[in-house]
Amino acid sequence: MNSLKSAVFVTGCIFVNLCTHAWAANLPFGQTQTGAISSAAPTSSYTFSANANDVVDFTLVTTSGTLSPKLQIYNASGTQIGIAYNGNPYGCSGGSTIELDNFSLQAAGAYTAVVADCAGTNSGNYAIYVQRVNNPTGASNLPFGGQPTRGTIGTQAQSDTYTFSANANDVFDFTMVNTSGGSFSPKIRVYIPAGAQVGINYNGNPDGCSGGSTL
Repeated sequence: MNSLKSAVFVTGCIFVNLCTHAWAANLPFGQTQTGAISSAAPTSSYTFSANANDVVDFTLVTTSGTLSPKLQIYNASGTQIGIAYNGNPYGCSGGSTIELDNFSLQAAGAYTAVVADCAGTNSGNYAIYVQRVNNPTGASNLPFGGQPTRGTIGTQAQSDTYTFSANANDVFDFTMVNTSGGSFSPKIRVYIPAGAQVGINYNGNPDGCSGGSTL
């Protein structure tokens, strides 16, 4: 039988020269980065490298202040190829969390991610997380059966990533439970080897997170 490698992605529920990246911080896959948007620094910029046809997921969360986050993605030539904010495409509607999922990068090279306030008037601190789902960084093995696999979501925007191997037409059951008694409301996403999302579940799906400790 054909063997497939799948990924499980677990989460909790200006004008600039974009052809030059000397001013931008590195944005590594599989790690949470923090930053701030203020009147003195209305945007924050990051660079990351990718291969052709890589698929990435971004999560951007306000951790303090009134910031309503906006994320813009640019290719190496400075062309905007992606944007996400609450209210998109109908104008800013507030909110402290955005996701840009299943985002495919067509060419190999350096990319730029720019973080800003949606309206350009608010400020605050934020956390940003990005993972490449077709070739995830720092993923752990997720075995079948046996003892449950335990993990921790320690910071806002963070995800934990797991991989498992399967054969064509295999069928799976996933159960995920918050064991710490905190405010974590679990969400799980499943991807095929090429990076396409084939499953998602969270409490409130598909109308927005509604809390709950088990799915």
